[in-house]
Amino acid sequence: MHTPFQEFFTQILLSKDIPPTTSHAGEVPLPLPIAQGLAHEAPAIRRAALLALCTETSTEKSVDLIGILEKAFQDTSPLVRREAAEQAGRHPQAAKNLLPLLEKQLLLDEEPLCRESAAFALGETGTSAGAKALVRSLEQERTSLVREAIAGGLGAIGAPCSLSAVLSLCQKEKPAVRRRALVTLAAFSGDQVENAIEHAKNDRDRHVRETAEWLARPEYEEQ
Repeated sequence: MHTPFQEFFTQILLSKDIPPTTSHAGEVPLPLPIAQGLAHEAPAIRRAALLALCTETSTEKSVDLIGILEKAFQDTSPLVRREAAEQAGRHPQAAKNLLPLLEKQLLLDEEPLCRESAAFALGETGTSAGAKALVRSLEQERTSLVREAIAGGLGAIGAPCSLSAVLSLCQKEKPAVRRRALVTLAAFSGDQVENAIEHAKNDRDRHVRETAEWLARPEYEEQ
């Protein structure tokens, strides 16, 4: 007997033979299995439907991806909310449009994995607004996993306004966060950056020290 999850993917494979849902003018209709999956009672099915839709959807298509992701951000399951953030990050234009929702998720979601994915997506916006949202979140975020993702997001953007926050993350943090922040410094330049890397060569954590040595190598600086 098939589980609902297996049945959903069977429908996806056969979706070419299943009539699409109705749509508004100018929108690409959703295949019926996707539409049913997004409304399914099982969180794993809703997540799978969202993943299937986003995998096949480019930002050039007129599917209401923004609207679908907005709804997914409000889902009761962290499994779906996290997938919404992950998929927003994989569609940068969508992430830009959803920036306020991503910041809200980063600040308010009770599930650390959801906040981690929101930090990733904000980094993928490539905007100073995304960088500022990440910096603001540092004031209240206490989970090392999320702070590490915030450092990564700041590095993906490389906005000058976030340099002081990245330098701060290189100090008095858990080793994984310090190392991620140190790698993030590769997106910046200047005396402060060089001094931070030099200081990290004497870090108490071996992995941080090795990262600092790697960043200081002449062949790396030439890249």
